[in-house]
Amino acid sequence: MRKAMHFVLLSLAIGITLSSCKKDNSATPTTGTIKGKVTDISNSQGISNVRIFVYNSNTYAPEGNSVLTSSDGSYQIQLGPGTYYLTLNRQGYESIPARGVTPVSITVQTGMTTSNDFQMTTSSITNGGFISGKITSGSSALGGALVVAGDGTNGYSSVSGTDGMYIFSM
Repeated sequence: MRKAMHFVLLSLAIGITLSSCKKDNSATPTTGTIKGKVTDISNSQGISNVRIFVYNSNTYAPEGNSVLTSSDGSYQIQLGPGTYYLTLNRQGYESIPARGVTPVSITVQTGMTTSNDFQMTTSSITNGGFISGKITSGSSALGGALVVAGDGTNGYSSVSGTDGMYIFSM
């Protein structure tokens, strides 16, 4: 009887000890965040469906999939630590950066959030359009592909993101 009581007490003590131990879920972050809002420069309203591509500023290679801004113009991108630049495209607006302008680098630090808001200007081209699509090799997306188009007078180019998506406005 005493042995049974000791066994019960020992089992109870072990059960209480194990149930009070918690797994440490506070993992060290491995990424940082770039977030912000894209607005129309003329009225400060958020612009939805702006396609944002991320490129490594050292290699110019696309990083991750392209993202679209939400209905209020906001966006958020998780990236590993490093230096990047963004390109923004939306039909009816001038692209960012503008043609011939060097993009500005954005530094991402682990566990930190970097805020970058953008203002887009309405395109001065009337009856303009855009070309967009997805580059694939077989059934796999092909990132880093240079896409070029022209109309005999003007030339346009874009580089596909890692999801194979590309877009450029005319």
